[in-house]
Amino acid sequence: MKKIILLIILLTLSRKITSQTASEQPPKEHSISIGLIGSPDYCYRSLSSTSQYQWLVNERNSLEIPKYSYTYGVSFQWQMAKRFAVELDAQVSDKGYKTKNYSLIWPSQGNSTNLPTSISHNYHYKYTDGTLKGNIFLLTNAFKLYITIGGVINVLDPSTDKYTETYPDGHTETNSEPLDLTGVSKATITVISGLGASYDIGKHFIIKLEPVYRRALTSLSSGNVHEILYSYGINAGVYYKF
Repeated sequence: MKKIILLIILLTLSRKITSQTASEQPPKEHSISIGLIGSPDYCYRSLSSTSQYQWLVNERNSLEIPKYSYTYGVSFQWQMAKRFAVELDAQVSDKGYKTKNYSLIWPSQGNSTNLPTSISHNYHYKYTDGTLKGNIFLLTNAFKLYITIGGVINVLDPSTDKYTETYPDGHTETNSEPLDLTGVSKATITVISGLGASYDIGKHFIIKLEPVYRRALTSLSSGNVHEILYSYGINAGVYYKF
């Protein structure tokens, strides 16, 4: 009788320990997620040239200024290990810069009252982007902190110059026209890096916030001035984890 009671106690303890061990198993480390992402961007460019054309660099630096723009698209993430994930993004972006409002000088002959007195430009270089990044996780609980770094292939799409003209009576008119892309590179390579944070909502949803820096490795154009586009942005995304 004592042996039977002892056997029952041992079986009960064994079942309890097995159940507790199963409940303490770590969550699955390998997963695939798909999401929608977008980023407000602060865009500009850096210029360099030989001493022969430094005057052109100085003139453009005095006239051109940064602009606010955007990047958005879809994102696929493969969680390969607890502390590492690969991310593939397909996005569209608007890069470039704009100019200050500057005066226009017209020939003195003729009636110039109907001509604008000043103008400003906003150059919209439109791209289709393919991004491949690696995410290295520093924190791995429901709240995650990670370093992200990767590369982007930017393919140039039809682009526009949106300009605003100011007239003698003070009114303004805004129009746009296609940018002349003669000499502009049809594709560029960009590096991207940043620090991100994500949070798991239940088993299937993830939200992410990711300040990033993007900088082209190749020049925008093949002219006498070497022109490198760059931007600061904050990627925000919502993902569904399978």
